[in-house]
Amino acid sequence: MTPEPGEWLQTAISRWAFDVYKCSRRDFLETIGMGALHPIEIQGLGVALRPETADTISAATGIPFARLYAMTQSMRDHATWSTFAEHMRDGDTFPYRERDLGNDPLFREVIHKWCPDCLKERPGVHEMIWRHPWLHICLKHPRVLATRCSGCGEHPRIPLGRTAQEWDPNTCPNMVLGARCAEPFHQAVSPPVDERGILYAAQVRIIALTRCHDPQQRERLYDLAYRIRTVQEKDDEALADLTGLDTSVVRDLHPRRLDAGHYVEHLETFTVLAAAAFVMQTKSEALRSLG
Repeated sequence: MTPEPGEWLQTAISRWAFDVYKCSRRDFLETIGMGALHPIEIQGLGVALRPETADTISAATGIPFARLYAMTQSMRDHATWSTFAEHMRDGDTFPYRERDLGNDPLFREVIHKWCPDCLKERPGVHEMIWRHPWLHICLKHPRVLATRCSGCGEHPRIPLGRTAQEWDPNTCPNMVLGARCAEPFHQAVSPPVDERGILYAAQVRIIALTRCHDPQQRERLYDLAYRIRTVQEKDDEALADLTGLDTSVVRDLHPRRLDAGHYVEHLETFTVLAAAAFVMQTKSEALRSLG
């Protein structure tokens, strides 16, 4: 079992079960000595790993301890691990709620995101960075990440627990009228983005901001989240001017405004709003520096 670069642990487990052992997640987890883990911990494997759990997986698979951690958010967001530990200690249900833009820590998204081109190039390999709350564009193949299956039209409900059903991570796992959808993920529709435009440039800078360890720079994310909620109240012409898009493109966004916590369902709209908010933030900072 070999992790692919940047692969997310949860879907890697499903890929190994299906591709290597031709079995379900439940059988695979039991085989590597994790069958008795608490259901909350199994559902959170892609978010945080206890050292004992990482040791168990490493001993059974030969995957180095550090590389397992790199397949989760544990090493990237200390707040994620702290809050996860609190939920484990108190026996709470794992927080599957959709997070608001201003929330901390960066729990995984409830709704799965993916790049169809990436999955076409590396079948079944779902990248951990797609779980990032501030990622909405694939920077390798300039396009908005997909969130809906082109077959059933729904958000894919990715298996995370001890399911007894086999699942090919190349395909949609949703059940439709008693049968698995099984539509290939790489056929999903996602709009292209001009890599020379503001939308792409803003995404690059926002991701760099989220990776910064400077508290003052991290604070800019909260300001950016606030601006995203306010920038959508601008008229179409003002939003088009901020993003460099044609007014007709902005006017045709559906929905044009996003309710708190629902941004991930409408990444095309969020892409435009996030870019506009980032431009506003940058201009504001430039004016303050001049003053």
